Amino acid sequence: MPASVQTSDLLNFDTIIDAFYAQGWVWLPEFLRPELNSALLHEAQYEAELTPAGIGRQNDFQLNQQIRRDATQWFDGQSSAQQQYLALMAQLQQVFNRRCFLGLFDFECHFARYRSGDYYQKH
Repeated sequence: MPASVQTSDLLNFDTIIDAFYAQGWVWLPEFLRPELNSALLHEAQYEAELTPAGIGRQNDFQLNQQIRRDATQWFDGQSSAQQQYLALMAQLQQVFNRRCFLGLFDFECHFARYRSGDYYQKH
């Protein structure tokens, strides 16, 4: 049985952490408010400029379709929806750091599109 959290508990981060501790993971199918979810979906579908995703960083960056074939656009916090999402993730990061004694310093978020046949090898 998945460590699932009820909709009424979604912003009670302690409930999320408790569910995480119970199984080592937690499923949050309705974590985002419907309005935020819709705004991000609209942005991904109509406003985002997704480009072929690569592997590696800086000088090691390369496009390699044997490893991944998706398209992405990294969040830059320019839209209201991205700002709300990033703020929510920052809250979650703080709670995990405090309750799980972690040292998560940063995180990255992006839109990703996987068309039929696209993949990203397990890593």
